Amino acid sequence: MKNTGVVRRIDNLGRLVIPKEIRKTLRINEGDYFEFFLVDSGIMLKKYSSLSEFNYVFDSFVSVVLSEYNCDALIVDDYKIVSSSKNFKNKFFEKNVSSFIEKLIKKRNVFVSKGKSMIDITDDEKLNGSYAVIPCLYNGDILGAIILFSFDGDLKESLIDICKLVSKFIAVYLNCYS
Repeated sequence: MKNTGVVRRIDNLGRLVIPKEIRKTLRINEGDYFEFFLVDSGIMLKKYSSLSEFNYVFDSFVSVVLSEYNCDALIVDDYKIVSSSKNFKNKFFEKNVSSFIEKLIKKRNVFVSKGKSMIDITDDEKLNGSYAVIPCLYNGDILGAIILFSFDGDLKESLIDICKLVSKFIAVYLNCYS
């Protein structure tokens, strides 16, 4: 655990202000949810991701559907990779997405690259290929996204359409269990 040297006081309503620098570093935004954990003699806060609770469902989607299309995929919440295809499993799982991908997700529109190009998957990892970012939205709120990636050529429109439907399914599925 890293000591920040920051000390804050709890107010009379039990609120604690998280310093701006820490919020920026950890990509904490207004309205984000947190889980509380008791650790030894302290409390640990972790940004809550409803998507990561259902990664077994997403792993099934990734392995079944995408194997038919010979491409790779990542499923991300608004900041972290929660599921990935076999080729990416050890490389990207549980890592933060790049600020570039985060911006694409926040636009709330499907983005498909024109041919092969370089993309920042994480802040320190780039890949060269065709890609699509399909946001997962529920009532206008961003839950995450499906990121498709192909090293061989352009992504098929039929795959992108399937992922749009899966994105909607994920949103409804998560809303039923939240």
